[in-house]
Amino acid sequence: MEMQKLYLLVPLAPLVGAMIAGLFCRVIPRWVAHTSTIAGVAIAFITSLFIFQDVQAGIRSTALFIRG
Repeated sequence: MEMQKLYLLVPLAPLVGAMIAGLFCRVIPRWVAHTSTIAGVAIAFITSLFIFQDVQAGIRSTALFIRG
């Protein structure tokens, strides 16, 4: 998977989990809503570990730079 997609996965995974829990709260059981929210946060955490490992290695696999 490309690093840019991993960068997007960090904020979007918890957002999708919260959307599932919030939008379908009347339809799905409570444990499914909790599981989707926790899974989104867990996916974001694991993805951020991969990104951190990439940063520690000094690999610049994308052109994501902040110019000041």
